[in-house]
Amino acid sequence: MNTDLRKEGLEELDKDNWLYQYLLYTDQMESPSAFHIWSGLSAISCTLQRKVWINRGFYTLYPNQYVILVAESAFCRKSTAVSVAINDLLQTSQVATIDKDKMTAEKLCVELSRAEKEQKLDNAITIFVPELATFLGASAFHSGIIPLLTSFYECPSSADYKTKASGEFHMSNVCINLVGATTLDWMSTNLPGDTVEGGFTGRVIFVVAEEPRLSNPWPEMTKEEILIRTKLIERMQQMNNFDGAFAIDEGAKHEFSRWYNARAEGNDLRLRGYYGRKGDHVLKIATCLSAGDSGRCNGMLKIEAHHIRIALRLLKKAEKLMHLAFRGTAFSKSSKDIDRILGYLLKRSSKDSTPIKHSLLLKRNSHYLNAQEFKQVMDTLIEQGDVEMMASWGSIRGIHYQLKGEELAHAEK
Repeated sequence: MNTDLRKEGLEELDKDNWLYQYLLYTDQMESPSAFHIWSGLSAISCTLQRKVWINRGFYTLYPNQYVILVAESAFCRKSTAVSVAINDLLQTSQVATIDKDKMTAEKLCVELSRAEKEQKLDNAITIFVPELATFLGASAFHSGIIPLLTSFYECPSSADYKTKASGEFHMSNVCINLVGATTLDWMSTNLPGDTVEGGFTGRVIFVVAEEPRLSNPWPEMTKEEILIRTKLIERMQQMNNFDGAFAIDEGAKHEFSRWYNARAEGNDLRLRGYYGRKGDHVLKIATCLSAGDSGRCNGMLKIEAHHIRIALRLLKKAEKLMHLAFRGTAFSKSSKDIDRILGYLLKRSSKDSTPIKHSLLLKRNSHYLNAQEFKQVMDTLIEQGDVEMMASWGSIRGIHYQLKGEELAHAEK
């Protein structure tokens, strides 16, 4: 298999699990392994809809997910990776799917109402967006689609939405799964700050990859892959019939509690919303992994310890590059402070390439930041790889900062 299971955090995944078989099915595709893993998990969550859930005391957690694949160029075949899972396999499982590039809040309500009439049960749909350029732009936010997706992420049992042209929509048992793809360049220059401040991005798992896993100029589907595809579809149809609450065994509770009590947010303030919801992300993924186990059926829906461990490893790996999706995004005071300090360092480095002392940089920003806020901003810039911190510079003692990597190269130009 071209997917390194240990490197991807899947060493505990059973070979009969739907996701493992899906990775075998897509093994000869050029897309990064991470794209196939998350596309496969998305396919499971789309299949389960809101028919299964986890009881979380004061709220109910459903397995729906918002996943966006992000890569620099077409060489990573991000849209292709999603299309295999959503447009190919999912279409066979009687799951309502829409793939319109342009979507307004009103159109989304129309599609949800249509899905409810066709399925005669839930307002459940999967939104497949091959390119987010028109979907997450500033106009999309102001049209109401992003705030609506943000509120629908919780799968409300009832929701009302008023429109000027079509009147008022009354929806019940809403369930949205979002699977999309875009480029790092578009994300860095077009992602509106409102999508972060409004909480939308905290509900999204951004999966960033920098290069394809292999080169295959003449891909062909083998007889074995055709057989695997048939079995995958059969298993998806079985999962579509799952109904009820997932139990959490004691081992799974222990693994989740151990992580939860020791959890820590990253230093990147733009990922604060994601880290605040990471516990829910873990349980959603664990639900999908459990549903993918061979032999699961109603009455045997249970999350076990290894499902939690795998989910945590998958998210940890995604987090390593997730911050790249937010480069250049200004969304609040903290982000504006990041941009202000980075802009100052860029301007300074074009004239003076020597490191700047901590006390001097803090003094220059004292009108905007106190010492604690300044530390948070610098921690973010360091974790993002934009700035390097030194304990001293030459014979001068004390903390110094200097641009590094791409930012330094940009300043030198």
